[in-house]
Amino acid sequence: MEKKMNLGLTGGIASGKTTVLKMFKELGCKTLDCDKIAREVVRPKTTGLKEIVKIFGKKILKKNGSLNRSKLGPLVFKNQKKRKLLEKIIHPKVIQVLQKKISAHTSGLLVIDIPLLFEANLKNLTDKTIVVWAPKKLQIQRLIQRSGINQMEANLRILCQWPLSKKKELSDFLIDNSGTILKTKKQVKKCLTKISQLVE
Repeated sequence: MEKKMNLGLTGGIASGKTTVLKMFKELGCKTLDCDKIAREVVRPKTTGLKEIVKIFGKKILKKNGSLNRSKLGPLVFKNQKKRKLLEKIIHPKVIQVLQKKISAHTSGLLVIDIPLLFEANLKNLTDKTIVVWAPKKLQIQRLIQRSGINQMEANLRILCQWPLSKKKELSDFLIDNSGTILKTKKQVKKCLTKISQLVE
């Protein structure tokens, strides 16, 4: 039977984790995205969403009853206490789903995008870790373009996570996503070659 390995992919907000995860998938790896799971556990009628509404009120809902992230975001990024309350609701539910999906993986390489891999102490779910990084200036620039927020809000969101320098120190592999897509893909291929040798 083919050996299996779980790879924890992380980085900072707007450092390019989603792009890198897609590259691993294109190169034949199985992938899991924690952001997608986090969205699943707060869909309309779920206990996750009900618990969030209980704390933040119905103002964070869209007309169709789904979660309005653009209204919830500013509330939690500006208030650490509220952010911790939100994490307390979402994290256990995400971890539960994640553990089931990881258990179902029996062979080959599984790359799991876990934004708070180190912060939430989830390293035990992985065999090796990969950190995708980019300079803070570029993170801010990407966040402003992507989310339509101002520089102060972008900075606040980055400060909610561990510094990338700390994550880089704890990681087994690094991918610098500050250059072109081609340069990033080259690094992903190199990283995959090294990891594949460990699995053989």
